[in-house]
Amino acid sequence: MRAIEKDTLTPLSIKYNAYEAFAGVGDSTKVFLQGGYRFRTNDSLKNGSVQRVSKSNTIYLQSKVL
Repeated sequence: MRAIEKDTLTPLSIKYNAYEAFAGVGDSTKVFLQGGYRFRTNDSLKNGSVQRVSKSNTIYLQSKVL
């Protein structure tokens, strides 16, 4: 977020990138099994510039059975 009057970053400035890959199997009765991976980086205003503050790796498994 930029303050238009001064063209500067505000303390609420953030940026993130997220990537996801998944695969699964299912049928017409909405019974399914899905597994995947998510990667996300979070950047925030730090010392006057946007810098990396965290990253996460998530592996997940979702399912719905009768």
